[in-house]
Amino acid sequence: MNGFDALLLLLDALNGSPDPDGTHRHQCTECGCIWEHPNSRQGDGDAHTCPGCGFNDGGPWWHYEGPDAPAYVEGPDGYPMAA
Repeated sequence: MNGFDALLLLLDALNGSPDPDGTHRHQCTECGCIWEHPNSRQGDGDAHTCPGCGFNDGGPWWHYEGPDAPAYVEGPDGYPMAA
C-alpha cells in the first residue's frame, strides 16, 4: 500500500468507513462502463480497472452514485462478471 492509499484509509476511518461487507460502484471516465466491487477491495488497483475497456487512471477513484445498474459485478473469484 502506498502513502496515498494509506491516507485514504485514514480519512475513511475518521469519516466513518463504509461497511466492509457492502459494495460500491464506479463509472469509467473513458467508456462510461459501470461496475461494482466489494468495499473490502478499497485501494486495490485491480478492482478499479474498468472491466469494459481496461482503463485505470491510477486513482483517486470516485464512487458512482447514479441510477444506472452496473454492467459488471465482481464474482466470488475476484474477477468481474456480467451483471
